[in-house]
Amino acid sequence: MKKTEITQERKILLGKIHIARKALGLDEETYRSVIFAAVGKTSGKACTDRQLLKVVKAFEEKGWKHRKNPNQYRKVPTGRADLEKIYALWGHLQDLGAVRSTNLVDLDNWVCRMTKGKRSSAQFLEESWAQRIIECLKKWIEREECKGGCRE
Repeated sequence: MKKTEITQERKILLGKIHIARKALGLDEETYRSVIFAAVGKTSGKACTDRQLLKVVKAFEEKGWKHRKNPNQYRKVPTGRADLEKIYALWGHLQDLGAVRSTNLVDLDNWVCRMTKGKRSSAQFLEESWAQRIIECLKKWIEREECKGGCRE
């Protein structure tokens, strides 16, 4: 059996599974039977990341609801079209697989790098900076879409 790499995403998924087990009050046998019914394995450690996602979904079907940490995830501010566009483009990059993280902290870190430290978050961008960031994101998306093979 090859050793599975422990990534941050994997740790999070395993943590969610154990939290769900505790929240649903499952004993060891029932817990393992839920995992087996979802992916055909009896241990979370033996599962791939994709299988762990299936196990989490199985616990959600059993009634477990995941609560997000309000300090870890920020709400997308509304009212500014340019910011909403930035968040939408960032989400598109996530869908393309160019960005692995699902939280906005990484977007803010990227904005800080792109502005050379002049702005610490997308929320603090003036309109001129926001337009530059939008154009950078569009070009990034274009490059990602062309990786599969595009004609110029």
